[in-house]
Amino acid sequence: MNRLWVFLGATQVGALVRYFVDMHWGGDFRQLSLATLAINLMGSFIAGFFISIGESGVWSREMTVTLIAGLCGALTTLSGLSSQSLLLYEQGEWKLSAFLVFGTAFFGLVMVWLGRASGRVIVGGL
Repeated sequence: MNRLWVFLGATQVGALVRYFVDMHWGGDFRQLSLATLAINLMGSFIAGFFISIGESGVWSREMTVTLIAGLCGALTTLSGLSSQSLLLYEQGEWKLSAFLVFGTAFFGLVMVWLGRASGRVIVGGL
C-alpha cells in the first residue's frame, strides 16, 4: 500500500512540473515543442538516476519501477512529442520536427546514462 501512495504522489509531482513548464515556455508552438523536448530529457535523466539508486540497494527494484512509472511517466510524454512533431512538419518546420523526434531518442539515451552515472557518484559518496 505504501508504494501506491508513493506512486500517486510521484504522478502528482510529475504532472505539476510538466504543467508549469508548458505554461512557462508555451508562448508559441515552437517553444512548446522545445519545452516537450526539455521535459522528456529531464525525465530521462531522472529515470537513469532512479535506476542507479535502485541498483545500489538504497531502495528496492519495486520502488524504482514505482518512481519511474509515477514521476517520469507523468512528467514525460510520447503523445505530446508525436503530435507536436506532426504539426510542425505540416507547418513546414520539418527540420525542427526531425530534431525533436531524433533528438529526443538520442539525447534521451544520453540523459539516462548521465542520470545513472550521477546516481552512482552520489551513492558511492554515501
